[in-house]
Amino acid sequence: MRKPGGQQLTARLAQVFSNPLWLLLIPTVWHWLADFWWDERFPTTNNLVRDWRQHWHYFSLFLTGYVFCTQQQFWDTLARYRFLTLGLVCVCTTILYTFFWIDSIPKEGAAWAGYEFFRTFNA
Repeated sequence: MRKPGGQQLTARLAQVFSNPLWLLLIPTVWHWLADFWWDERFPTTNNLVRDWRQHWHYFSLFLTGYVFCTQQQFWDTLARYRFLTLGLVCVCTTILYTFFWIDSIPKEGAAWAGYEFFRTFNA
């Protein structure tokens, strides 16, 4: 019996994301680019109706969670790479505190892009 189209899509995505590089890199780059795309056009206002940046951000997270959580293969991947991801969180948090959060230096250009990437990756 064939799976419905939505299940086939999530099964294929779970297969792609079984590689830890894609599991970490694709969602990070997606959200990082969306932050740059939406930030200047629609700054965060926390307006329930007109805050398109936040709507996009949280809808993306919801959709990512749906795609990931509907497949057992994704959960198996998370269990397999839990120590790798824990180590990456520790490294990224240390980098964020050391270079960006403690001294609160002004961030411009490449420093801003690096900060946004590490913040998004850490999240």
